[in-house]
Amino acid sequence: GIPMINLGNFTTSGWLASEKMKYYNGVYQDRHVLQAGDLVVANTDLTQQRVIIGRPALVPPSTGVTIFSHHVTAVRPNGDRDLTLPIWAQMNTPAFRERAEGFATGTTVAGLPVEAILDFDVVIPEEALVRDARCLLDRIWVAEAESHHLQRLRDSLLPELLSGRLRVRDAEMVVEEVV
Repeated sequence: GIPMINLGNFTTSGWLASEKMKYYNGVYQDRHVLQAGDLVVANTDLTQQRVIIGRPALVPPSTGVTIFSHHVTAVRPNGDRDLTLPIWAQMNTPAFRERAEGFATGTTVAGLPVEAILDFDVVIPEEALVRDARCLLDRIWVAEAESHHLQRLRDSLLPELLSGRLRVRDAEMVVEEVV
């Protein structure tokens, strides 16, 4: 199926936990399709502590074509994708955390009304600052992808090397073929 961002993907750090991705095989609408760099927010929380509600995250390019569940809101600021990064940063502040917790309704399952997001005042920094931040984010995502690739390579080679089924010399050739 297609990767689907759900409540399990949200963390308290503002990043998505990709290892908790679920996959969906049903019908979905175009408005539920996400692109790399899109901003998503958890609009529901199943915990009594309300630690996930209102948590923002940026969709990394490593997910490819992705959709989101009904427990997630996609924030698309009037088609200006350059605004997602500063909005994401400001939604990670204590001011927004307090706002999200204050706006949350429900006792067992907390829900975040869309007004908590729409009426939140955001300061838009200069274009050069946003552009520089975007470059840093792109570098982070490239480094993250490389790190995941190296982890998979390590996890596949290490057991073979430790068991003696593969020699270091042979492993070097395998690595050269993969890289």
